[in-house]
Amino acid sequence: MEKQQEIQKGVSSVVMITHDSDNLSRKEIRRKSVESLFETVDSSNEIIVFNNKEGSLGWARNTAIKNSIGEYLVICDDDILFKDGWLEECIKMVEMGDKFMATPVHQIRIKKWERDRFMGYRRNDRTGSNCMVMRRKDFEEVGWFDEKLGFKEVGGKYANRIFNAGFSFLITKEPMAIDMGFKKHSYETNG
Repeated sequence: MEKQQEIQKGVSSVVMITHDSDNLSRKEIRRKSVESLFETVDSSNEIIVFNNKEGSLGWARNTAIKNSIGEYLVICDDDILFKDGWLEECIKMVEMGDKFMATPVHQIRIKKWERDRFMGYRRNDRTGSNCMVMRRKDFEEVGWFDEKLGFKEVGGKYANRIFNAGFSFLITKEPMAIDMGFKKHSYETNG
């Protein structure tokens, strides 16, 4: 895919893919997620909320990214509740090394891919598919999302590609975003 926009240094493009739902609970989660995104992302950055009515999740993410302008890319789901400072912290973490991506979301279910800590940050091989922060150049190295995969496969397959490209995720020291789709949000405190 070709980039259509000129990339702006220091700008983050936050891409959130949404989809219509008749489920009232799901609508409320999406509303809270979008509100928290706009409340916590500085106006000097770009926010793209893409309502995916017809294509695959991979297609929707690729389409939104293709039209984005940021040096940094954030790909997030529409069930994340963001806390103040999350984006700035994740950008700082990405810049700590050549092969880092970052996530503000803590989840127990990904603990099995945990690596040694880096400068006090948890480091993981496959977390982040629900909210990942990266440099655009790193996204271009890993490649575009597969547009043929189903909704449940896109994140996991992309996490595998990130790992195979030699990247790992740094996880904020404290949860700075909550995935409202899971009951357990944080790592155990004793580990």
